[in-house]
Amino acid sequence: MGRLIFQKNSQITFLAALGYIILMVLFAVVIFLVSRTSEQQKITNIENKIASQKMQLATELAEIARSRARLTGKMIYLEDYFEKDEVKIELDLLAGKFARIRGELLELPLNKDELALLKLQASVVPKTLPFQRKAAQLAMDDDPASIKEAQRLLYEVVFPGQEMTISYLLQFRDKQKQQIELAAMASNKAHQELIDFNKLIFLFVFLVAVVFAAIIIVKIRNTETALLKSKKQTQLALEELKLYENSFEYSGEAMVITDRNNCIVNINSAFSLLTGYSLKDLIGKDPKVLASEKTPPETYEEMWHSLKQESFWQGELWDKKKNGDIYAKWISISVLKDSMGQVQNYIASFTDITDRKNTEERIEHLAHHDILTGLYNRFSLGERLGQSILNAKRDQEQLALLFIDLDKFKNVNDTLGHNIGDKLLIEVAQRIKNAIRENDIAARNGGDEFVVVVNDIGRTEFIGYIAEKILNIIAQPYHIENHVLEITPSIGISVYPYDGQDSDTLLKNADVAMYHAKELGRNNFQLFSHEMLAKIQKRLSIEHELNIALQNEQLELYYQPLVNADNNYISAVEALVRWRHPERGIILPDHFINIAEETGLIHSLGAWVINEACRQLSVWKESGLAPLR
Repeated sequence: MGRLIFQKNSQITFLAALGYIILMVLFAVVIFLVSRTSEQQKITNIENKIASQKMQLATELAEIARSRARLTGKMIYLEDYFEKDEVKIELDLLAGKFARIRGELLELPLNKDELALLKLQASVVPKTLPFQRKAAQLAMDDDPASIKEAQRLLYEVVFPGQEMTISYLLQFRDKQKQQIELAAMASNKAHQELIDFNKLIFLFVFLVAVVFAAIIIVKIRNTETALLKSKKQTQLALEELKLYENSFEYSGEAMVITDRNNCIVNINSAFSLLTGYSLKDLIGKDPKVLASEKTPPETYEEMWHSLKQESFWQGELWDKKKNGDIYAKWISISVLKDSMGQVQNYIASFTDITDRKNTEERIEHLAHHDILTGLYNRFSLGERLGQSILNAKRDQEQLALLFIDLDKFKNVNDTLGHNIGDKLLIEVAQRIKNAIRENDIAARNGGDEFVVVVNDIGRTEFIGYIAEKILNIIAQPYHIENHVLEITPSIGISVYPYDGQDSDTLLKNADVAMYHAKELGRNNFQLFSHEMLAKIQKRLSIEHELNIALQNEQLELYYQPLVNADNNYISAVEALVRWRHPERGIILPDHFINIAEETGLIHSLGAWVINEACRQLSVWKESGLAPLR
């Protein structure tokens, strides 16, 4: 630049007089511009410092909100009460810290938009905080129902509320970021303008007088110092933004950000670790490339409707990893909008819930299936039988219910052990399942009892075919460990609608028919009839009254003498039991001994007979009668 000045020395001499006048004017202008720039720079520095404070406080609030949600979720899965109590204390400390930091934020100067965002964030707290505290309190209990209720509150109320809180705080932070970036741009622009203006000033100073150069140089140096200080502060603000970017990158949850056109612009490390995809694989692509086609289309329709109406959605999606594995995830999506209300970005965070889904499916299976045989359990049988009855009624069809009881199964458990007995039950269940159709029902009613429901039997003869098939297939030998076992079933059959029009009646009548099959020698099947029911009811009545007879001393012993043919003396007596019924009179043993044996009352009856016979022998002995047998 000095060489250029010497080359134009002749022009400077000509313009010296004019330059002197212009210099005075420019000097005044320079003083004015430099002073104004310095003041503006000071104001900008103060505003940037305040914006940085607000941005930092908003970020801390968002992190506290995430921590509270994460700790509440963690608390549900803890089993130790003291660990839960420690988490609860930490939650209370975070709540206090959140309130304190938010108070500091409200003390800073806030514009209308910032106040609006904080009001929106504050409106979420009364809706979620009580439920969060309730979920934490429920988590302190060991009751599964309380834990389940706590989980429901978390996923339906607390987590959505926390996501909304975080969304509002991130919007607040982004506004501060925009403000700092605009200030940096303005500062750089002002810096460049001053540099250009200073070049002109230097040219005129050298043309007019050296004395003015000293003054201008001092002003320039002061201006450059202020600009360098502003630039340094801007750099510090950018470093803070980098820190926030790292918080996104190293978040424990997988996160993805898309633009307004739903094209991926960024993912974090947790996302890559979970899915196997890198940013290079996905940048610029629609997230639907991750879909597994297992998620129903209705779910995506609901998701987009919620995002358009409420700017938020959370739910369950099934996606595919880079290696092809299908996994379930719980995802929360928030919409970020600019000051004009236009969509700017979509931010999604999610966690892998595949293990939880598998556990839920296992629990669901155990709730409806017998844990030993894998057949439907009694609870599920009631539901499915009821549905089959409704279908048969609607279609005007018949269905058959087969009540199957294994004959003398107790002997297997008593002689070979319950382990062999359980394996035998598993084999029997598999044979029953293989013997029926796909649309029929096989269930274990308990113990060695099974129930088969045959839908749409068509002709009545089909019932006998199915029953005979099950009889034969169960009666085949079983090879279990080193044992060859044989066992037979007794089957009772009731038919809808003739033998009952509800589940309980059909089961009861099939049970009656099964007992009739046992009375006929076992290893057969019997169709229910009302004569059977009457017989069973009479049998139950005798069983009940016999028990009363034992308690009320209604039984009597009659003694039949045995005479020795050699000497005509009574050598022994035979004790014969009789039941003196208060209404029916004397009942002979033929009518109640078999029932006593089958129900177990025979032990009490036998004990009474022995005691009574011994008592009578003692009386005879005391009266002087010869000893009898």
